[in-house]
Amino acid sequence: MSSLDIICPYIDRDKERFKILWKSLQKFLDIADYRLFLVSPSGSKPVQSKNIIAIKETDLFPLFSNKKFDNFGWWKQQLIKLSAHKICSSDAILSVDCDCFLNKQLSYTDIIQKSKIKINLARGGSYINWYSGSSNILKLPFKFDSNKTINVTPFVFSKKILSALDHYLTLLYNKNYYEELLNFLRISHTKYIWTEYCLYHIYAHTTGMIEEYHYQDDDYLFYGNSVWYEKDAELWDPVKSFNNPKHWFTVVQSTSKKSVSWVENKIKDYLK
Repeated sequence: MSSLDIICPYIDRDKERFKILWKSLQKFLDIADYRLFLVSPSGSKPVQSKNIIAIKETDLFPLFSNKKFDNFGWWKQQLIKLSAHKICSSDAILSVDCDCFLNKQLSYTDIIQKSKIKINLARGGSYINWYSGSSNILKLPFKFDSNKTINVTPFVFSKKILSALDHYLTLLYNKNYYEELLNFLRISHTKYIWTEYCLYHIYAHTTGMIEEYHYQDDDYLFYGNSVWYEKDAELWDPVKSFNNPKHWFTVVQSTSKKSVSWVENKIKDYLK
């Protein structure tokens, strides 16, 4: 039976946002055997389900209890995703955030074909600083191509690539490389800025693992019709997410300042 593990960083104030995500997964995720690993500071479980496994983040990362990293919330979430291979067992690991929802039926064969995991490489990506900083940290040269970038969540990792990247970073910086990655941000937000997907992409590309474990397909995207900023909400039409879309997820970023009730009212009829 084909299984899928899902990794989702979580904080208690996102409880209502998570409920929207959860409702969308129940409606549109066409995979019977799945588990959602919810990693949070409290280890709480906002919805009772055998498919949800709640984990306290300090059980994975004792260093998160260090007060000097209190303001590194976004990067802590990225470290959680980079470490998904340590708690997930499926070959493909779906990475999501609480501020996205599934808007179209998603099956196992939509994600995996001939043992390779679908990947979108965005055109017109403007994340050269993320790639440059990640390249510096990995000590691997990488020629940035704005037409072939991995952007943001949702994304599907290869467990084998995550494991190999973990091994490489451990050899490079020692077993406490998580702390090293956070310390780099304290040194410089320009030379050493990084993201989980840039580290993953550069390593997988350089080693050739990206061709071994992924296949590129941009006909259907993992996300689209999204609200990234407050101004996007003025023109956002939720119908485009549900009326024969060419993407599986929609993101209404929490930093767009749109309330959970605003999102819920816009899409509630589609999640019944």
